[in-house]
Amino acid sequence: MDSQSLNHPFFCFFFFVKIRIRSLEVQDLNEKVEALGKLLLAKDQEIDALRLFRNSTDTLVRQYEEFLHNARNALPQDPASTPAKEVSNGLALDNSVVNPLQVLDFLLPRRQKTANIVFFKTHKTGSTTLGSIFFRFGARHGCKFMVGMEHYTILQRDSASFGVGSNIHLQHHRPLGLSFDELVDTYSLYIRNPLFVSVLRNPMDRYISAYRYFWEPYFSSKFFQFLQDKRYHNQQAIDFGLHNSTLMTQFFSSGGSFDKMGPVLITEYFDEGLLLMKRKFNWDLQDILYIKLFDSCATQRNHDGKFVKCGPLVEASSDMYRKLITENNALDQVLYDAFLARYKEEVASMGPDFEEELKQFRMLRGALVDYCKDDLAAFLKNREAYLTGVNYCTQFVLDDLAYEGIIRIGKGVAQWVLDGPPTEFV
Repeated sequence: MDSQSLNHPFFCFFFFVKIRIRSLEVQDLNEKVEALGKLLLAKDQEIDALRLFRNSTDTLVRQYEEFLHNARNALPQDPASTPAKEVSNGLALDNSVVNPLQVLDFLLPRRQKTANIVFFKTHKTGSTTLGSIFFRFGARHGCKFMVGMEHYTILQRDSASFGVGSNIHLQHHRPLGLSFDELVDTYSLYIRNPLFVSVLRNPMDRYISAYRYFWEPYFSSKFFQFLQDKRYHNQQAIDFGLHNSTLMTQFFSSGGSFDKMGPVLITEYFDEGLLLMKRKFNWDLQDILYIKLFDSCATQRNHDGKFVKCGPLVEASSDMYRKLITENNALDQVLYDAFLARYKEEVASMGPDFEEELKQFRMLRGALVDYCKDDLAAFLKNREAYLTGVNYCTQFVLDDLAYEGIIRIGKGVAQWVLDGPPTEFV
C-alpha cells in the first residue's frame, strides 16, 4: 500500500477509531487492576483483623482454662462437704458446679453492669427470646427474680409475695387497668431504680402472628371473627398500660413518661437493638447471645404444643381487612412509630465501630447456633425428655415456661448447672 493510500481520510479515520478503542480497553483494564488492588488490600486488612481476633481469643481461652482449673481445685473435695445433687421437677440442680461464664466475667474489664430490669413483655414480638437473655444474665450474675406463681403476673400494688429487693422481672404481666405511671410506681416497690425494657413489632405483622398463634389452632371460625375480639386489639399498648388515646397522649406529652422507658427493641432490627442495649447496660457480647427457637415453619408450635402456620395470610392481602387491622391497632401503631424513630436516631449516633461489633456478634451467634443445633432439635422434639438433664447448650434452648419454672423452683434465684463453653466454640 503506497503512502498516498495511507493518507486517505478513510484510513486515517479507521486508525483513529482503532487507537481509541485500544485506549479505552487499556483504561478499562487499568480500572479493573486498581479495583482488584483495593479488594486485595481490603482482604488483607480483614485477614489481619481476624488474626488479631483469633490471637486475643486464644489468649482468653488459655486464661479461662487456667482459671477454671484453679477454681475447680478450690472446690471442697470431701464428699461429705459437697452439696448433694438435687433433682426437682425434672431439672438437675447442682450448686457445687462452677459457673464458667462467671469465670469469663472475671477475665473481662470490670464495669458496673445494669442489673435492675423490668421487662414489659409483649405478645408475638420476640419477647420470649429477649426474656431468655435476661434469664441467663440474671442466672450468671446471681440476680434475684420477681416470682409469680402463674405464667402471667397479676400485678397489684399490694403483691408482697413477689418479694422486695428483686433485680429482674421478666414474666408477662397483666396490668388490670393500671396506667404506665402506675406500673412504674408498682415495680419500683420491688426493684430499686429499675430500667424499663421492652420490644415492639410492626403492628400489622404482629396482629397476624397473634391470629396464627392464639386463634387459628383452636377455632374453626375465620379471620373475620378474630378481628371482632377486642382482647387482641392494641395488645402492645395495653402491655405498656396505655389503654386509650388519652393515656397515649399523656405518655408522649412534654414531661410525660416516654423518656422513662429504657431500651425498647424493634423486632425487625432485633440484633441491632440488642447491641444498643448491651452498650447502654455495659454488658458483654456473651450477655446477649441467643438461639431463636422457632426459625422455620416446620418447628413452629404454640405454648400448648399445637403447630402454628406461618407465611402470608390470604385475608390480610385484602384492602378491607388491612384497614380493619390498622383501625384495631391504632394505639400500637403510634407506640411503634415513636420507638422506631428513637431507635433510628440512636443507631445514627453510634460510631463506625457499631457495624463491626454487629458483625462480630452475628459471627459468635452463628457459631453458637451451629454448636447447639442437636440440643435445639432434641428440645423441639421432646421438651420434657430433654429437660431431664442439662448442659451448656440447654440454657439457650429454654422457652419462657421452662425458665420461669426454674425461677419458681429457686424461689427467685436461678440455681442452674452451666457446663463451660467448649474451647472450639469460644
